[in-house]
Amino acid sequence: MLELNQCYNMDCMKGMAQFPDGFFDLAVVDPPYFSGPERRGYYGSKVSKIGVYRDYPVSPVWEIPGRAYFDELRRVAKHYIVWGCNYFSYEFAPGRIVWDKCKKGTSFSDCELAATDIFNTVRLFRFMWNGMLQGKWHPSIHMGKDIARIFLRVKSVERGPLRGMEVADFQKEGVKPQNRLGGCKCAWAQEGCMERPCENRDAYEWWRYMTSFRKLWDSTLPAASVRTLGWKANPDVWVIEFERTERPESVKD
Repeated sequence: MLELNQCYNMDCMKGMAQFPDGFFDLAVVDPPYFSGPERRGYYGSKVSKIGVYRDYPVSPVWEIPGRAYFDELRRVAKHYIVWGCNYFSYEFAPGRIVWDKCKKGTSFSDCELAATDIFNTVRLFRFMWNGMLQGKWHPSIHMGKDIARIFLRVKSVERGPLRGMEVADFQKEGVKPQNRLGGCKCAWAQEGCMERPCENRDAYEWWRYMTSFRKLWDSTLPAASVRTLGWKANPDVWVIEFERTERPESVKD
C-alpha cells in the first residue's frame, strides 16, 4: 500500500488499487472532462492575453475517466465529491454542490457543479474566482439567529444629503485619507504659510477623507446611476447607526 501523506505522480487507477475497500473517509476529485490538451501537448495558453509566457509541462496522455474509474473511486472512499459531474454519464448520488464563482460578463461558466453522496439536497457555495479576483466569499443574507455570532441593535436613523458628511462620518466608514501632492494648496500655502494652527486645516482634512470616500461611493454604483446617485449628484441618504449587543436570552444555542 502507498505511504500516506505523500504526493504521487502516477496513474490513479493503479494507486487506488493498492487500498482496501472504504479506506478513505472522503474523496474530492476534479477529473478531466474534455478532450483537447493531449493533442497539443499542454493545457491552457502558452501566451497570456498580456503577453506572459507560460512553461507548461507536456501532457501526452489525457484520458477522460469512464465507469471503471468512478466504480473504483466509490470502492476506496466512503463518500465522494466529484466536480464536473454534469460532463459524465454515470449514476451519481442525488446530492449536488453548486459553486457560484461570483463573476459576470465572461464567456466562462458562472458556476461549477459537483456530485456528492454526503447529502441528498442541492447546496450553494459562493466563492469568487474571476481571473485575478479570487477568494471573496459572499455569505447568505438569511442567517438564522441560532447560528449568528454577532448581534446588532439600531442606535439611530437619520436622513440627510450625502455631501453633508463630516470627517468623523468618513472615518466611521473606514476610508483612509488621501494626501494631496504638495500638501495643502490654499491661497496662503502658495505664499509659504507658516501659521500655526492653520485656519484652513479643517477644510484640508475634510478634502483628504472626502476624496477617498467619493471614489468608494461612486464605485458601488452602476455606471448609469452615477449621474443621479453619485457624489456630485448629492442625493439624500439614510444613515443607520448600529451598536453591538449581547446574544439575546431568547435565542437558543
